[in-house]
Amino acid sequence: MAKNNLFDFPKDFKSVDYSPSAKKRYYFITGDYHKLIFSSQKISRDFILKTIKHYPGSKWGLLRFLIRSGLYKNVKSSKMGFVYFDYDPKMNFPGEAMLIDQRRKVFDLKNKKVYYFLYKNQKDQISHEKELRKKYKEINFPAIIFKKDVFITDFLDLKFFSKAEALPNQVLEKAIHQLCYFYKKNKIQKSTFSKEIIKIKKDNKDFSLLDKEDAKVLNHAMQVIQSEKQVMLTKVHGDFHLSHIGMQEDKVYILDWELARIENILFDLFWFFINDFRLNKTEFIKKASKKKLLYYPDFRRTLERFERELKLDFDEKELFTYLVLTMLRLIERAYKERKLDNVKNQIKLLNILLKWQKLKKY
Repeated sequence: MAKNNLFDFPKDFKSVDYSPSAKKRYYFITGDYHKLIFSSQKISRDFILKTIKHYPGSKWGLLRFLIRSGLYKNVKSSKMGFVYFDYDPKMNFPGEAMLIDQRRKVFDLKNKKVYYFLYKNQKDQISHEKELRKKYKEINFPAIIFKKDVFITDFLDLKFFSKAEALPNQVLEKAIHQLCYFYKKNKIQKSTFSKEIIKIKKDNKDFSLLDKEDAKVLNHAMQVIQSEKQVMLTKVHGDFHLSHIGMQEDKVYILDWELARIENILFDLFWFFINDFRLNKTEFIKKASKKKLLYYPDFRRTLERFERELKLDFDEKELFTYLVLTMLRLIERAYKERKLDNVKNQIKLLNILLKWQKLKKY
């Protein structure tokens, strides 16, 4: 049985007004990027299955089978098992499911609430969230209650979409409208590719943890796009992908804005499709190469909407340089978080992009 401190939750529960009178058993799965915790109730299992429905790889396929069949109750390891939490039946807290990733979330599905518990270094996110809601009136945010160390939002039983090609035009259009509205409200800044490369080098101490071959690819990528050509920067969502776009009736929501930061203006667009390829295309590294990605029909469809909203027009060479800069920034972020397996996979993709660039003779 796992110890509670594995999840770093119980001490935070004190900030919620609840009176536990029972112990409740929860089951957990420790994934590559997050932990999932759920009770044996059908509503809880269904929620977790919906959450991990499109996670790629045989491991997640096996986990889905274990949850559907009920066999998860018999598995006990460091990656999967059970844990007890103090439980308030009257308040239904801590609810039916919990997710721990960039934030720690408790889902009270019965009362349709989500509790966001913040880490110490995230306390400023409460004021950040307040500012977002006050400043960006055309973005759809779920209703929220702010407390000292936690904020509580409505749980929206949104309809999500598993593939970019399955995203209806009206959903895509409304999501892009909100994104571009966000960009324009933050104003578009101008820099050069050379300046952005200098920042990346300065902030990462020459990527000293990388092996020679990976470092060679990275340095080559920086040389290829290093120029005095203009690059447009703005504050972007930072984690824009299908799991963060949902629809309820005719209202489209973009969720989880906590990673909003300054990036190149096409960062969200490229990250959206890199995720889509990773989840839905076999042989991801090969198929997400420039040849496929930049000519993928749904990418072109989405790019055209961005261009119309922003009144911009990107040629093929510009798209390539913005894509390489996006890859460098993704590698930089993964490197800072010491996710070196992610770094290696992203460098493989980057290497394919560079080989294609050589064929095109940019």
